[in-house]
Amino acid sequence: MKLVILDLDETLIHSCDEWIGRRNDFMAANKMIFERPFAKNLVQGLMREYKVAVWTAAYGKYAADVIDYIFGCSGNLEFIWDRSKCIVNSNPDGVDFFVKDLIEVQEASWNRHDFCIVDDRPEQIVGDATRVVGVKPYFGSSDDRELKEVATKIRQCITNAF
Repeated sequence: MKLVILDLDETLIHSCDEWIGRRNDFMAANKMIFERPFAKNLVQGLMREYKVAVWTAAYGKYAADVIDYIFGCSGNLEFIWDRSKCIVNSNPDGVDFFVKDLIEVQEASWNRHDFCIVDDRPEQIVGDATRVVGVKPYFGSSDDRELKEVATKIRQCITNAF
């Protein structure tokens, strides 16, 4: 079985504290959450075809609430990894960012040819770049169509692994 790992923030949802011109879809940790168009359709389709996991730089109740909203139930996920599975780095200006090292997936017994990761920050994923499906960051627009094509990119990533 193949595995698809999904990021949350700016990949499947956008969260913010300020009004962006439209009503939010739900709240998590006092943040307005906007579901990316086609996110639930993508997730449902992927769950029929692959094992699905989440790897996010978020943590705590916020991450749990977003996962419950998008996936319906976290029990159907292969794993949920949060910020604690990321490497913390700092920009020259002192701002922290979180790196996902794909060796973690291999250490969890997944062959490098059997998974891919979907993330809006492919530059912050280290390891095998061929396993990464990059998407444009999502900032709450109801006109966004990025996820309509991502299932095709995932299939290509998974099937072109050899």
